[in-house]
Amino acid sequence: MQKLPSKDTVPTLGERWADKVAEFGGSWTFIILFMIMMIVWIGLNSWMFFFQPFDPYPYIFLNLVLSCIAALQAPNYYDESKSSRSKRQN
Repeated sequence: MQKLPSKDTVPTLGERWADKVAEFGGSWTFIILFMIMMIVWIGLNSWMFFFQPFDPYPYIFLNLVLSCIAALQAPNYYDESKSSRSKRQN
């Protein structure tokens, strides 16, 4: 079983960055900005479809970007659920 750090320990630079990324990644600001980006991406590509779309339908590059975002955020959500589970047990 993994030992949780005590409250007296100072978080490392990596831990502080991970906390900030996790905090932003789960915020309403991120969700709204992400939805706006998706609408703009699809709208631009649909409008440019008649000319020269940079990511034509079925939006393969967009799928790659979404997969990368999911891969980067998954560990944050996994760690968060692990820590909330351990808090409930204590």
